[in-house]
Amino acid sequence: MKKKMVALLLAISISLTFTSCGISEADYNSVKEKNSKLESQLEESKKEVKKYQSDYDSLKSEFDTYKEKMKPFEEMEEAEANAKKAEAEAAANAKKAQDEATAAVKKVWDFDNGTLAKGATREAYDAATNKVNAVTDEALKTSLNEALAAAEDALTQAEQTAAENEAKQQAVAQASIEQKNALNKAKSYLDYTAFSYSGLVEQLEYEGFSNESSTFAVDNCGADWNEQAAKKAKSYLDFSSFSRDGLIEQLEYEGFTAEQAEYGATAVGY
Repeated sequence: MKKKMVALLLAISISLTFTSCGISEADYNSVKEKNSKLESQLEESKKEVKKYQSDYDSLKSEFDTYKEKMKPFEEMEEAEANAKKAEAEAAANAKKAQDEATAAVKKVWDFDNGTLAKGATREAYDAATNKVNAVTDEALKTSLNEALAAAEDALTQAEQTAAENEAKQQAVAQASIEQKNALNKAKSYLDYTAFSYSGLVEQLEYEGFSNESSTFAVDNCGADWNEQAAKKAKSYLDFSSFSRDGLIEQLEYEGFTAEQAEYGATAVGY
């Protein structure tokens, strides 16, 4: 009986406590039940997390093992990629060298006309030679070197001609009065008719100039003796008829060389 009284008093006390707090016992029990369910769900979630963590750890271990096995192949792929990159860069550099060499050679050699390029210089030739040496395509290199060889011959000839002209100009500037007069007379003769080298020397000597002055004048008059042979051949055909051999013989008689006489005959159609 005493125990029942104690329990009753405790229940009354709890009831009075909830009442004094403004919370009913039913509300408390409801919240307590919900809390209990949440704690139960949390425990279940923790179990699931542990399970997923275990699965993750297992998968990660398998992945790490697989990755370790694949590492040599990955390195091989990287090496292959680097090799291809290096190959592409080498090809690009080779193409650049080819383009630069071709452009440099074009500055000294006119491929279309097969002649020395306008404004070509020895410096440009040397620069082109260096560019061609860097070319790795043997076929192109051979072609460019052939063009350079032709340019070298043409440049050498042009340099020799320039040197000869410079020497002639200096010689004329330092010539005696008789030599200058002989030169003027030689040019005046060439203005109205054609002469061979020896024929013009003889004509000047006939005019009273010394052999030295006459030779000086003919050497510096700037005549193209092949052109003179062609003019002389035309003048002969203008007033008479000749066979090729006869015309050549007549030109040789005028003092032209055999080669100049043949050039003259060919120039007029023979």
